[in-house]
Amino acid sequence: MGTTLKALGSADPDADCARLAASLEEFRASQYSTLFSRQYARPILLAASIAIFNQLTGVNVLLYYILDVFSELGSGRLNGRRDAFLMAAFSLLVTTIAVGIIDKVGRKPLLLTGSAGMGACLLALPAIRYMGWPAESVVVILMCYNVFFGFSQGAVVWVYLSELFPLPVRARGQSFGSSVHWVANAIIIGSFPAIARSLGGKAFAGLAAMMVIQFFVILFVYPETKRASLESLASRIGN
Repeated sequence: MGTTLKALGSADPDADCARLAASLEEFRASQYSTLFSRQYARPILLAASIAIFNQLTGVNVLLYYILDVFSELGSGRLNGRRDAFLMAAFSLLVTTIAVGIIDKVGRKPLLLTGSAGMGACLLALPAIRYMGWPAESVVVILMCYNVFFGFSQGAVVWVYLSELFPLPVRARGQSFGSSVHWVANAIIIGSFPAIARSLGGKAFAGLAAMMVIQFFVILFVYPETKRASLESLASRIGN
């Protein structure tokens, strides 16, 4: 085991072996422990918040209603279907790149950069109509938005959910985070048309405000999990 951990890049394979053995022993002793208990309160809150913040970026709003967004913001004469395809392909590309650098850069720097960038892009969207910008600026802003999302939430959320919980409740914890993510998606997607009819471009300003909140929550609350073993992370996050 020590040789394997060393080959995987462990700086102290003996210590990692000891932590892994302790974690497995804890799993055997408490594999039927309840997820929703006080000792797991912090990882539960972190998992729920990052899942909700992922949806409050507005990424699925822009994905599901992209053609309506194009039309509303004055770019209806552009080739909306082609542009939507290009943005989706570009988002996939930058997310793939982010997955390759996430362990070098860290989770928090990516999330913070993404929050700031997406917030700026979301504020720029309603400005298109008010400032009389050309229709092509819609595509440019949304491309920039997809870059910031792909380099942050698009790559980090699922990695982060897998690192937050200790072994005895890890599977249930990840399932909980995933469930919160998709419930939040359903609520936001289902309510957005009514919100957009009521608020118009201010709806995007509201999403931008959520990015400001996300930025400071990540900055002051979220732990960095880069290059840490799952066993040591569980102990640190749980304290």
